[in-house]
Amino acid sequence: MHTRYLVGHHIGRTARSFQEFFIRELKTHHLSFEQGVILFMIEENSKIHISHIARELRKDKATISREANSLVSKGLLCKRQDSRDKRTISLSLTASGTMALDLIKDKFKKFESLLLARFTQDEIRTFSKVLEDIHLAIKEGLQEEIQEKIQEETEGEMQEIEEYAPNARDEDSTYEAHKVL
Repeated sequence: MHTRYLVGHHIGRTARSFQEFFIRELKTHHLSFEQGVILFMIEENSKIHISHIARELRKDKATISREANSLVSKGLLCKRQDSRDKRTISLSLTASGTMALDLIKDKFKKFESLLLARFTQDEIRTFSKVLEDIHLAIKEGLQEEIQEKIQEETEGEMQEIEEYAPNARDEDSTYEAHKVL
């Protein structure tokens, strides 16, 4: 099958185009892709911690901490140690961080407006619905795959037990029968 017919190919190509635009815009503000994402995440959740960001971005805490330190040195972020748990570091935007983020968001809004001007409201709604359905189908598929792996591992463990202790089930049933008597 030719790649022009694969939905995943089109979604990936479009996502890469958006990411390239995002990266170019961030570079004008001397920010890396991860730093931009961190700023957006902090704006969305003012109580977010480095460990949560690391989990969400599937990066290690040291990487996120390094990026956060860079944002602190640029005057865009403020780091505070939690008073109850010294291991937990809270992050918040500074006034400069908020201004930089507002400039980036304005640029994205203009870009998105130009892009969406090509489509009707019905096309946009349909497209959004299809993307959401694809997202949910992938999530459900991954959940099923995880459940299958757990089932396979459990069956493998049972086979292993039976190989090493072939009478284990018989002994348990005999024991249960004696308890009943």
